Amino acid sequence: MRTPMPFASSPTLAAAVAVVLASWPSPLLAQRDARPELAVAESALAHGQMDRAVDLAREYTAHHQDDWRGWFVQGEATLRRGGTDNAYRVAAIIAFRHATRLAPERAEVWDGYGRAGLELGNADGELILHEAYEKVLALDPLYPNALENWLKAYRKRDDRERLRAILAGSDSIPEVRARIARLLIEDEQYAAANRILDSLLEQDPRQPEWLALRGQSALEDGDTIIGSFLYGRALVNADRPGGEMLWQQAVGVATPAEIRAWEAGIPEGFRSGFLRSFWARRNPDLFSGINKRIAEHFARLRVARREFQATHPLASYKNRRLTRALSARASLAEQIFYQRCEAREVPGGPAHLADQARDFGLPLLAPSAPLIMASDTSSFARALAGGRGALNAGIEPPGQLPVDPESLSFWAMIDLPYGRDIRDVDTTAAAMGYNLRTGLDDRGLTYLRFGPPRKRTIGSTNAVDAFCQLPDLERWQYDDIGTVRFFRPEAVSVGAIAFSGTTGEQVFRPMNEPEFQAMEQAMTRNATSVPARLSFGVWTAQFAGAESGRTDIVVVTTRGAAAAQLVGPVGEMAPPREDSGGIVILEARPGWYVLMANAKVADTLGRQGLHFLVHRLGGERGVSDLLLSPTWGDTTTTRGAMLGRLQRDLTFSAGTTLRAYAELYGLKPGADGYARYRASYQIYRSGDLARDARQDSLAGGVRLAFERLRAPTGDRIVEWLDITPGEIPPGRYLLRLEVLTPDGEQRVGRAQMGFEVRAGP
Repeated sequence: MRTPMPFASSPTLAAAVAVVLASWPSPLLAQRDARPELAVAESALAHGQMDRAVDLAREYTAHHQDDWRGWFVQGEATLRRGGTDNAYRVAAIIAFRHATRLAPERAEVWDGYGRAGLELGNADGELILHEAYEKVLALDPLYPNALENWLKAYRKRDDRERLRAILAGSDSIPEVRARIARLLIEDEQYAAANRILDSLLEQDPRQPEWLALRGQSALEDGDTIIGSFLYGRALVNADRPGGEMLWQQAVGVATPAEIRAWEAGIPEGFRSGFLRSFWARRNPDLFSGINKRIAEHFARLRVARREFQATHPLASYKNRRLTRALSARASLAEQIFYQRCEAREVPGGPAHLADQARDFGLPLLAPSAPLIMASDTSSFARALAGGRGALNAGIEPPGQLPVDPESLSFWAMIDLPYGRDIRDVDTTAAAMGYNLRTGLDDRGLTYLRFGPPRKRTIGSTNAVDAFCQLPDLERWQYDDIGTVRFFRPEAVSVGAIAFSGTTGEQVFRPMNEPEFQAMEQAMTRNATSVPARLSFGVWTAQFAGAESGRTDIVVVTTRGAAAAQLVGPVGEMAPPREDSGGIVILEARPGWYVLMANAKVADTLGRQGLHFLVHRLGGERGVSDLLLSPTWGDTTTTRGAMLGRLQRDLTFSAGTTLRAYAELYGLKPGADGYARYRASYQIYRSGDLARDARQDSLAGGVRLAFERLRAPTGDRIVEWLDITPGEIPPGRYLLRLEVLTPDGEQRVGRAQMGFEVRAGP
């Protein structure tokens, strides 16, 4: 039978724990031999038998109240067993607190106390977290996860100063000095942080954590040259111990997929490649020679940390799935606030057509509520419209809506139309990833990801209705993602209906579909502020590379100079390549990449990126992509000659003779040194090139078929054809090349390309 844990009712957890500890029986009960009984409890804990471990530990501490080990096992087992309410967290905290009083010199008991506080969350959990891990760090400044857990609580300058003073007692240890520098960076004391980090780098110039922090300090302080150089060195050395710091710095702009990949475990030796790929995919200007996105990230981080720090990072809304699920959807009071204060600029005037379409007089119910058709609906409509009905009489203060108690049953069941909430988005990073790991609230995360909004509106624009005069609403407008809405749910309430606190700060709170879509972008994407206004097209062609197992990728921009880069998920990548003529040749092994292509005309930049599959070409039978250019007199046709004459926009004047070029692989020559095959060129007029390219066969068109006898050039055969003007009048076309074996039974490969012929020169 389990021994019930004593619990005293008290306004705060701290008071409850104090009462329990003060009322514990004294003098102690008679002691028995401690070791055998404790060993059994420890064994149950080690084997995951949590119920048994809790019972044995309680039995043990009932007779050995002065043995810290028993309390520690009891707290650990209670915490690991968990439960459906807060009781197990409180019980674990009480047990660990006993252990800390009996063995204050043991770091592990303070660590258990801190972990229980972290599990408890909210304000009481933050107090416990600070106390526990400051004790741990004073006893052992390198205790595993101690600093990381301390950083999860809300902290201000005084807290950082206090911790730096604690760590200063062990500043002969290089790792401790680096932690002091990290706290100095948070306080924007960059010169002091730099002195510490520079001295450390003299000892080990390749230590990635120190390089990353020194780079961050420089970049936050505006020194982009030194900062970019040092951060680049940190990325190169990220596979060494300490490389985890670079992920901690980057996680705030990671996508859910990137977070899942990191958490799944990057294979040994690939962490540097993963992180360099992470930043390369975000490079806003391939012409610049440095990745401006890294400098931009830390400049944003400085502002976000100062202006939008999470003041309640341990709120249960952010850290517990059940609490988040229960309060993720906007409450009735919030929805009424939206309808009165935002959907209508002033009472009686709809602001958006989508809101105008709603019937405010018809109650829409929560999923489990019965349908109500009552005269209360008219009063409800008046309340929404800001009329002088009984429901909204005497509003004070703002955000509080008095309601006739007789109608509370009606209000408890009624709901408003918009039903989507944050649970509809991939919340891999949203729940415990971004806020807890960055120390930023949802506004800070949005700022870190997208920079300052084009327009930031604080409070409601409805200046007529006193109910609307709250500063707890913000709407950030971005040109590319729309309006992101933030709201503090506790700011409003309706009558006697009490809404329990969930966040204590402004959180993502979309109230219509466009705002929901903007929130989804803000949670899962990120973007640079470097402008890219140039419109351009980009197309590619793939050929077997000179080195076996590698493929050459021709990247062509339709205007301006070109810069391009292929970025893989992990591993090595080539730096960006530039070409003033708009044609860049990259090489890579087969697989999926992100192809980044930039174009530039004068000082105007254009930017595109797409997922890109590099094919395996060469060795086995196959056909490269096609190239098209105006023909020339020499019949000696090579890839280089074609690239030098490409029509980059794939647009030709009527009457131009076109030369099509492809390479064939894997065709074996006969005894006479020649390879035999069939080449079929098909030209189709097309109104939708993307659609037609996906079709295996198309009707109509012009077909040109040839029996070929050609000698290989090295490991490939050059296939080319001049297409005369009479066969291609003005219009858009799909050119398709099919290569078959001599008997026509087997397909060697297919290549196709779209182009346009225009009338006139």
